[in-house]
Amino acid sequence: MLVLIVVVIAVSTFTYFINNSYQSTIQNTKGEVYAGNEACRPCHASIYDSFSVTSHFNDSHLPTDKTIKGSFEKDHNYILFNYDFKNIVVMEKHKNEFFQTSYIDDKKSVSKKFDIVIGSGTKGQSYLYWEKNSLFQLPVSYFTPANTWMNSPGYSTTEVNFNRVITLRCLECHTTFVQTDAEKEKLNQHTLSPDKMILGIGCERCHGPAQKHVSFQTENPTAKVAKYIINPKKMSSFQQMNSCGLCHAGPAKSTKPAFSFEPGDTLDKYFDLPNLVDSSADVHGNQYQLISASKCFLKSEGMNCSSCHNTHNSERGNLALFSSRCMTCHSEQNHTMCSMKDKIGESIKENCIDCHMPNNPSKNLVIQNSSFETPIPAMVRTHLIKIYPEQSKKIIDYIVTDSNRKSKAR
Repeated sequence: MLVLIVVVIAVSTFTYFINNSYQSTIQNTKGEVYAGNEACRPCHASIYDSFSVTSHFNDSHLPTDKTIKGSFEKDHNYILFNYDFKNIVVMEKHKNEFFQTSYIDDKKSVSKKFDIVIGSGTKGQSYLYWEKNSLFQLPVSYFTPANTWMNSPGYSTTEVNFNRVITLRCLECHTTFVQTDAEKEKLNQHTLSPDKMILGIGCERCHGPAQKHVSFQTENPTAKVAKYIINPKKMSSFQQMNSCGLCHAGPAKSTKPAFSFEPGDTLDKYFDLPNLVDSSADVHGNQYQLISASKCFLKSEGMNCSSCHNTHNSERGNLALFSSRCMTCHSEQNHTMCSMKDKIGESIKENCIDCHMPNNPSKNLVIQNSSFETPIPAMVRTHLIKIYPEQSKKIIDYIVTDSNRKSKAR
């Protein structure tokens, strides 16, 4: 027990940049100190282990062979921007460092290092580099569906640009916390530092700074009531929705400094919000608006994001699991069962999602490449839950065809 306590104290003394390359005391404007994800593990091992493989936890990283998804192999490591000038960007690895290097007529033009990886790689990744105390986006990103390097979203397909500044609002949705100079923040002068960042969407993003909690629990190991920590389960549904909405409620103009919002508060105190009930919102980044416009949400009592999502677990693609959660409300006993049940049969229990929440092309997240004739939109599952007749017909036709095929095979 003594060994465990010593380990907890040693780990929780510092807040870690996700792979422990940097260590520094990091605190918010209230003076509350962050403990880092590893400090949670001794008491919450099973939750930590399941959460550590989620897209949230892995939303930002330091660059390694493992965290960068794109290839650095010859013939698979470049993008051609301009045929006339032979302007290409090549992804290069030198020892344990990674670079994006622009060449014009075979001469090196600009070379910048991969310093931060943004994105788990489920749909894609983008990459940032440090220039003094500021972060900039590299011109080439990775697009998972095509398994290839692509122009970073919104970038020209013919001109290489290394000058897109990363704002604190960008980091607010891709990191747990970034400590800045409060006085400079008021003047919109952001001075960033690698050892004042917690990468990934970690435990403390939803539960708040945990150093005080860790210290208390370490000193009082038999205490049954957790202190100095936020428990989202004790929040109202509206508060829970607002916590998720910080990053899933579309673009919003900040009215207070970045990272001011804390779980349990409401977004309207910190942002000039868009319409939070909007059935026409883009499928990318507007899940709050879309779910709020759904009949399921409007007719339910207390439905929120956690009604369908367990953020501690990696559940992506598990359609049967999500469908089982639909069935908690939509059942024959409640007289709310899907009217297509007789046509679909028992397989309805395995997939409500593709009919009622289909993957739709995003208008805002569009990937371009000089090799493609037309831009490629990212496909994102809509959170506007409703009946989509054309989609339902496709699913039913597939089920019938598949059932006939299996019958003939017998």
